[in-house]
Amino acid sequence: MTPFIDRFDAGRKLSHKLKRFTNLHPIVVAIPRGGVEIGYEVARTLGFPLRVFVSRKIGAPHNREFGVGAVAESYTYIDQETVQKFDISHDELSLFVQKEKEEVRRRVKLYRGGKELDIVKRTIIIVDDGLATGVTAIAAVLSLKKLRPAKIIFASPMMSPHAISQLKAIADEIIFLVDIPAFGSVSSYYQNFNQVSDKTVLKLLSSLSPN
Repeated sequence: MTPFIDRFDAGRKLSHKLKRFTNLHPIVVAIPRGGVEIGYEVARTLGFPLRVFVSRKIGAPHNREFGVGAVAESYTYIDQETVQKFDISHDELSLFVQKEKEEVRRRVKLYRGGKELDIVKRTIIIVDDGLATGVTAIAAVLSLKKLRPAKIIFASPMMSPHAISQLKAIADEIIFLVDIPAFGSVSSYYQNFNQVSDKTVLKLLSSLSPN
């Protein structure tokens, strides 16, 4: 049986595990685009503020869905072991990185008006819709650490064992509902895993009053 109807359903279920952080007055930081639907439900259900932080997967040449690294707003993470395994050249990798950096800049401008997040000494709960390789999550955590939050919690409906082990080393706490096979398909755990548009992201962000 598929665990989740859609991202909103997954977000509501995830919020049950995050309720215990209420006394820390956390900020939900969603990774767009899919993570915003998760973050919206967590923020709406628990009354937390919702923000976005952009982290983009760098896909392998033979399979763009398989992450060999990620570009976040102020950090680029490369899984060197995977890059070597697939024999990706330096020039090819640089081209992919540059392309994703351009998209990161576009999204930051569109979703946040180009403004930097203010999370100094705040507890943040970073959310995404599922982690297979975990590269976008790693880049996001390492990038957000530069903004000096008090505590970083990473939460997602599902994570692979590989992602769990990687995040345990860099986040203060990780929360998940289902552990999936390493490099498994996140989409297979949702009945509805439609693409999320920029328009949907902006609508969800504007529907929650800033606090």
